[in-house]
Amino acid sequence: MEILQSSNGQEPRWSAISSPITRRPRTECLHTAEQIYSYLAKNDRPIIFINLSAFNLIGVDEWLKNFKFIATVDSFNGRHRNIFIPPQITSYFQLGFEEANHRLLQEPEVITYIKSRCHEANTTPKLLFLFFDTQVEKISSRMGLQVAMPSAQLRDYLDSKLVTTRLANEVGVGSVPHVIAKVGSYADLVEAALAGSLGSDLVVQLSHGDSGHTTYFISSVEEFEPFADSIIAQSEVKIMKRIRGRQLTIEACVLQTGILTGPLMTELVGFKELTPYGGGWCGNEVFPPEASSLLTQELRLKAQQMAVRIGERLRTHGFSGCFGIDLLLDQDSGAIYLGELNPRITGATPLTNMAAWSLGVVPLLFYHILEWQGTDFQVDAEQYNARWAQPDDCPHHSQPLIDVLDHHGKAHQIPTAGIWRLGEDASIAYQRHETTPRAIEDESEAFFMSTINVGQCPQKGASLGRLILRGRVMNDGF
Repeated sequence: MEILQSSNGQEPRWSAISSPITRRPRTECLHTAEQIYSYLAKNDRPIIFINLSAFNLIGVDEWLKNFKFIATVDSFNGRHRNIFIPPQITSYFQLGFEEANHRLLQEPEVITYIKSRCHEANTTPKLLFLFFDTQVEKISSRMGLQVAMPSAQLRDYLDSKLVTTRLANEVGVGSVPHVIAKVGSYADLVEAALAGSLGSDLVVQLSHGDSGHTTYFISSVEEFEPFADSIIAQSEVKIMKRIRGRQLTIEACVLQTGILTGPLMTELVGFKELTPYGGGWCGNEVFPPEASSLLTQELRLKAQQMAVRIGERLRTHGFSGCFGIDLLLDQDSGAIYLGELNPRITGATPLTNMAAWSLGVVPLLFYHILEWQGTDFQVDAEQYNARWAQPDDCPHHSQPLIDVLDHHGKAHQIPTAGIWRLGEDASIAYQRHETTPRAIEDESEAFFMSTINVGQCPQKGASLGRLILRGRVMNDGF
């Protein structure tokens, strides 16, 4: 995606002529969920998800033929037939997502594996990533591969919380009362907050950051000092009034023909048993209306409308495919605000997929893949979204993440991936090997997969593993 620089200080325009999507000729257009699932079950184009672990798209290979994973974490001890783990990659855990992907794409074993997929299918694989950058795109291009996602340059631009705030404001999607300003000292912060009538209890966000790592709660100079260097180094930061907010999330998919949305979910944020970060994301829940008085139909519709408006704005920038928005529900006023935009597959994608699979609905990810393959299909966006506005038969699922609370050195032993059961005496025992959370039979069972390897030395805040289970793990007072 080519960026066209503006000479007048306005936001950049993204070239519309560089869209990689062209429609594949077909004798008939796909209309129904049954037709789409049947088509994907016979898919002849290799699609490979490259990431540190397979978690974000776990279970996709059950439905999509020729879908494979390349990962650095052997979550299933070599017992997952569609995950390729190159040898001698333990050190990659210490790298960021992008750098790890650079290395993976240049590993001789990975190159050989990808070539074998090309040979078997007599076509070039498409690649999916959680995070990637322009270097990953260049390496992929040299290998003759296509990244089936919006460009890294566009994603990085949209990933800025400051850009997101401004774009959302343009389409009537508001944020928590805030100002955007340069902060050079605590006095500057107080002055900016006073000018915006934000009070003294503040939340400061940097333009980029993952899972609350760059979100700071500040009400005094003492609380400002530990983060002063990070805040002062920014050209601008977002300064918000602190509200009693409940965190929600919803995923969506930008298509040429419309914007699709998934189910509205609650988020687990800042639980000290799961994450060392006060604003750190550590899981999600999806459930039907009767399971909670919190997510009313009115609220679900409002969240959908916000996602659709933002999706339509993203489309004007040439964005196509999956994205997610985090929302904040003010417990005092009932207002719902934009938290941030994630212009990619997200951590909530496993539950979005699970909800759709449970109901025989085509998940957003599959529409993303169909769009990027250029497959001829039709979907009524209004009808699809209405399915999630009042999802009476929506399944109950939760996914707590388990992070390193403090650094304790090397991991010597990791729980076995698969199904674990909670006994009547509150004991927990391993039950059986499974590679998909769909194997969970009831609320006494949970699916676990690790996100580190034995022998690795995870740092504070790194993910140790993921659980998926039936039922809620929070109540409405979270």
